[in-house]
Amino acid sequence: MTLTLFFLRKFGLTKYLAQSYSELGIELLDFFVKYEKFNKNLTRGKYNKICRMIYQNFVEIMNSNIFDEIFLLESVGANIEGGKLYCKTDSIEKFTEFLVHKCSDENKSTAAMQKAKDYLELYQQQAFEETVRNEMSRWNLFRKFISKMTIEMNDQLIIENKKIVKQLVESGLVTKVDGEFVLNLECLNFLDKFDKYFKINYDNYSFDVQNFIKSQKEIETDNEEISIKNFLESDFKNKELLLLRLEGNKYSTIAKITDTKEAVVRYRIKSTVQNKMPVIKEIEKYKSVYQDLNISKEVFTSIINSDGRVYELLRLLYKKGKTDVNPTNLLKYDNMLSESTSSEDVKLIDNEEVFETSTIQKNGFLLESAVSLDSFLESEFKHKDILLSRLNGNTLQQIGNQFGLTRERIRQILKKIQKSMPPIIEVNQFGQLFSEFDISREVFKKVFAADDRIYEFLNISLKKGKKSISTEILNGDYSDEIKEYILSLSNYMIIDGEIKKQSRENIIINVLKKYCDLQKYFKGDELMYLFSEENKKTSLQFKSIKSLESQLERYNHVIFSMGNGYRYHKFLVNDEISNYLHSIFSYLDDGAYNMDYVYKRHIDFFESIDILDGSELHNFIKKYNVQNLGIQLNRNPEFVKGALSKKEYVFSYLKLFNNQKTDQFLNFMNKKFGLHKGSLGAYISVEFGGYLSTSTIFITESNIIGFTESLKQYFTEEFYSLSVFEKIAKEHGIFPLSPEKIFALGFFQRGSIIIKNSYRGAIEALSTYILSHKIFKQEDNEIVKSSEYYNTIRMLETEYKILKITSDSFINVKYLENRGFDSNRLREFVTKVENFVDENAYFSVISILTDGLQTDLFDDGFSKISLDRLISTSDKFKAVSVGFPNIYCKSGIKKNLNDFLVDLLLDIKFVNVEDFTMDINNRYGIKLEEYDVRRRLIQQGIHYSEDLNKVYVYKEDFLKEVYGK
Repeated sequence: MTLTLFFLRKFGLTKYLAQSYSELGIELLDFFVKYEKFNKNLTRGKYNKICRMIYQNFVEIMNSNIFDEIFLLESVGANIEGGKLYCKTDSIEKFTEFLVHKCSDENKSTAAMQKAKDYLELYQQQAFEETVRNEMSRWNLFRKFISKMTIEMNDQLIIENKKIVKQLVESGLVTKVDGEFVLNLECLNFLDKFDKYFKINYDNYSFDVQNFIKSQKEIETDNEEISIKNFLESDFKNKELLLLRLEGNKYSTIAKITDTKEAVVRYRIKSTVQNKMPVIKEIEKYKSVYQDLNISKEVFTSIINSDGRVYELLRLLYKKGKTDVNPTNLLKYDNMLSESTSSEDVKLIDNEEVFETSTIQKNGFLLESAVSLDSFLESEFKHKDILLSRLNGNTLQQIGNQFGLTRERIRQILKKIQKSMPPIIEVNQFGQLFSEFDISREVFKKVFAADDRIYEFLNISLKKGKKSISTEILNGDYSDEIKEYILSLSNYMIIDGEIKKQSRENIIINVLKKYCDLQKYFKGDELMYLFSEENKKTSLQFKSIKSLESQLERYNHVIFSMGNGYRYHKFLVNDEISNYLHSIFSYLDDGAYNMDYVYKRHIDFFESIDILDGSELHNFIKKYNVQNLGIQLNRNPEFVKGALSKKEYVFSYLKLFNNQKTDQFLNFMNKKFGLHKGSLGAYISVEFGGYLSTSTIFITESNIIGFTESLKQYFTEEFYSLSVFEKIAKEHGIFPLSPEKIFALGFFQRGSIIIKNSYRGAIEALSTYILSHKIFKQEDNEIVKSSEYYNTIRMLETEYKILKITSDSFINVKYLENRGFDSNRLREFVTKVENFVDENAYFSVISILTDGLQTDLFDDGFSKISLDRLISTSDKFKAVSVGFPNIYCKSGIKKNLNDFLVDLLLDIKFVNVEDFTMDINNRYGIKLEEYDVRRRLIQQGIHYSEDLNKVYVYKEDFLKEVYGK
């Protein structure tokens, strides 16, 4: 891997290209060599693109310390453009000083700063690697030649850098002339720029040097011919790779054997045979026959040279000829026949034995039984231009416009060409993979090191598969680098060695686990930044810190402490924890508490489950909805136990401190219930300010109206909405209301509901009332709109005590049981759905019935509404939408309607919005509006074409269809 190309990131080179070229061993200095001498595996178009960038920024590049550029940190994984820290400076040295200053105080050091420090350490370690040190030395020595043009051989600079000088000579940038090393202007790129800014031109060389440079096209370091045997027995770089290739192994096979990326194997072998190899006797002798004849390896080793390595080396060096192989043509090369084969033998060679065994005759082509796509495209055939245009990515319409033909005619021509083609090696190599998996062009090129034309040929020859290639690669025997690349494109991520779907929750969990040793708690803004660093998908980005924090309250393994922030918490609620909590709270007296009171009295247990304070305990109970504790959670970290509200409990004790200082009351409440004195003091000053004066409590009989029994006759119901209760009270002179007055009337308040004191809470009162009916009909009033009512209905449904039968009616399951109905069938139906639906799948009661789910509950008169409500009771399903029918997802992660739409679109890649909306509504039985679907998808970062009214997951598909790119 090289380093210097990352310097061009500041001028617009993409991170992907910088990374890709770097992995191929290409460095900035390579582009200072003219393309004719350029020895790296890069097309002229790509080479020219980089050269234009260098040309436009030539002065800055030549006058900069490129190894101090902040973008070079991307070579070790830093995200320069996405990190706020890196915008402070464009210098690595200054950035290091900045971090040292900021991190001198450990308390001020953030996770982002620590991550940046890690990248700096990796960069410094990388700088000590031999390949990187050599790259730095080559660039620095080249700069010396720029300033001096010529350096004598006995100069100390040359003596100390013999190895680097040799590398510059091999690259063609420097040449040796009469005891001096000079810049080779025949190979040097950007000559006009060098002339303008550095006065480097032929006129500044001596006449002898000018003549030498112009006459020398290439420096031959070793012109002595040697045999292939002697060469392969000598020591040279990449020897193992070349030997494996000459044995006939494919590049992919060599990559697996040596655990090296296939593209790197190709580059190293080609670089060795093209630039580092001496003159080989056998190659010089046989290259003409190879370049003239379309000769197979079998024929070559039978009658030319029995050493198959010679043939394989010729294949690496030259293009095979096109002339048919037959005895007549072979006799032209009788001086090259092997010693055991005479001219007469050639004439007597039986075609069946030599030629037909290694070649096939197919539609006029005499070719080997399988040829590469490149080899076929080098041959001449009818309508070649049309096939090449299609393989270059043009659509049928574009090709038709180019040649003045219809799309259908172009399709017919392509079909005809395919039928006349010989077997193609790449189809045999990649066909099964392509047909089985849904693989994009970029992934195909990156993972399998194949070019665009092979991908396009597979695309027109085969039907692309539907399986995800991501999971195949992530679970397969591929390099970490390839897996990281796939993760950056896919909907998956790796956490603790496990492949998990990329979701907001999993990214957050990964961030908290990753940095837990560095920082215990994280604020919302810190998590927002770290999430952005880890997240690569626009659609998953949070719109604001507030939206992030609202989601954190729902995520498992995230715990919150008031005043501290969020952290990773490995425990989930289980029966042991739930039972212990139940025993703790069952012994508490009724009253209003701070959760620290409970925490401090059982600190050993809570530390054993990694709960560090009362606020975290409060958050734990709320997040996992721990039931049957006999408490009502208030604002973190407070709760009440008993039938009264916090206000009622506080006032009942406040009365005991009549004519006493408020400090005495606050100390008492702190000791008895753990309530913080500061917050409680503020609370009573707001709620009971009329009873306080000069820090003293004054409560007299005149303050509290003594209600008579005669007034209670007007309040006959078990519970009321607050507005109805206030209306009745006002009609009888009881106004304004206060908790004391409500309590004196035999009631207490829960939210917007007033409940009789005979009940412990709203749920008990409401459930008693609902279960008193055979069929409970829901009315449209304030109580129905309250959270207490909603929680009661959900509890009764989950416990299978009621079942919804119409949009506003519930039947009492006990009533059904009394008539002989087995209520276990309701649970069996839910279990049946749980087994029927695949993991992470979306569904509705309509879709699963359409997909073949069978149930006999319809025979008992139950409707689809009833089945929908039964599904909602399962803890394995999360509701995505609200209403009938609900959309559910079988997942441990809560999904919303946006997630639902994006996940469906991911499976089909692109679609017309109208068709997409109609298909969803038909399948799931819902009524989404096309406008709303389009709006939601655009908000999630999906690409949209207004002209076509289509949405696209991938920018590549969007550009290809909309702009033909």
